[in-house]
Order: sequence, then structure tokens, then C-alpha cells
Amino acid sequence: MELRKTGEGDKWKALLTQMDYKKRNFQYLSCHRVGPKNVYQKNMSMEDTIDPDGEYAIAFLNGHGTDVLEKRLCRGDTDYTLLGQINWWLSYIADTEIRTEEIRGTDLVKASYSMYDNSEIRPIHIGSGISYLVSVLIVCLSSPAGAVIALENPEIHLHPSAQAKLCEFLYFVSTTGRQLFIESHSDHIFNGFRAGIAVGEMKKELIKIQFISLNEEHVSEAMEVEIGRMGRIENQRKDLFDQFDLDLNKMIGLRGRKNGVNSE
Repeated sequence: MELRKTGEGDKWKALLTQMDYKKRNFQYLSCHRVGPKNVYQKNMSMEDTIDPDGEYAIAFLNGHGTDVLEKRLCRGDTDYTLLGQINWWLSYIADTEIRTEEIRGTDLVKASYSMYDNSEIRPIHIGSGISYLVSVLIVCLSSPAGAVIALENPEIHLHPSAQAKLCEFLYFVSTTGRQLFIESHSDHIFNGFRAGIAVGEMKKELIKIQFISLNEEHVSEAMEVEIGRMGRIENQRKDLFDQFDLDLNKMIGLRGRKNGVNSE
């Protein structure tokens, strides 16, 4: 696309500057991100980035774990470093903590976890969801103020209760001057935000939920989901995270009812 007007060109340049991936103003974490591994690769370029697949997330944490975060990004009252805050959320979400160590003489870093009375647990010996979760925490907590963060399936391999707590984390980050775009197929993520709105822990006006589906012409279309009192969906439609209700209706003998409406 060519921008012929000077004003439009200046706006486009400003937008590109704001979304500069190298400056970490825009962060994208793919659903294909790196999971549990025995060792993780360092980023040997001069760019201090994490990579869309989270390939360098553990190495980034190893190099920046002692960085002190801005106060509004911190929970707890003991450790305001990047590593300290990641461990605060890891402990809250999954009852675990992480430590990293550079392998001397190599371009590699290793990670280990502690859980309950066990320490030095290798990533491949702990729930794989934790390895997928930690890259989400690193990307969000290390992003600069004003950053735009796009996350695909942040809930990968996490227990439903951990997904609910992850929603709390994502909302918390969004209140610190960072904007999040989240793509998810999880009803636990969807309901986590609904529940937060219902109990007053999340402000409805700060959350926009779009349901993407195919129309009759097989073209993708978006519908903004309207969340009402007590987290109620005001414009429920087919396939909008309705499978739990459909299954529940079957279990209680309401096989002819869909979304609480008689299908006859």
C-alpha cells in the first residue's frame, strides 16, 4: 500500500515505530511456542528479543532476571525483579517456581523448577503447561509500558483452575498501560473473564470479547459478545462456548434443549 499524502505517511511511520518488534513495543507469542526442553538456546544476535515462538524466553529471563520492574507491574512486597515477579505468579497459578542457569562454555541455558518439597525439577519432568505458561509471563512482565502484546492460546496444557488464575494475570497486565490481544478456544479463559466481571474484580469496559465464526458464505465474521449482569451472555449464539451447557443438558435429561431454549 502506498501512502501518497505526507500526513498519512507520517502517521504510518509513527505506527511502525510504535510497533517496533526489536524495541519490544510489540510482542507476539505463537501457539507453536517452545515447550519443555532440557536446554534452551541463547539469542546470539545483537537483538534482545524473545522470538514469536518463545525460543529465547528462558535465556532472556536468565539475562534479565535481576531487572527491577516498575511498581505497578509488581505483586507481593518482597521481590520486584523480573524473576521475583515471575515466580510470584508461577506460585500463584501453578504452585511452582523457576530458576535458570547458563551452561558455561556453550550457547545454552537450562531451567529447573521447584514444587512443594521438590527442587531442581527438569522441565520435562513437570507439567508441560508450566513451560508454556512461563513464556507468557516473561513476555508480559518484561514488555515496556505502552506495549501491544498478542498471545495465541495462552492456556496451552494448563489445568482449568490454572487457566482461571491466568485470566487474573492477563487482566492485571492490561491495567498497567499495556494492551493485550488474546486468541483462545478455551471456555475456561472465556468464563474466567466473565466471572471476573460478575464479582466486580474486572471492569467490563476494559474487556472486549469478539466471537469469530464462519457465516453462511463461509467467510469469517466477528461479533462483539455482550456481557451483562453476573457475567451473563446477552447475545448468545450457536457455538459461542456453548458445549458445556449442551453436555450438561444431556446429563440432566434435557436432550431437546439447547442453550436453555427448547429446540422443538
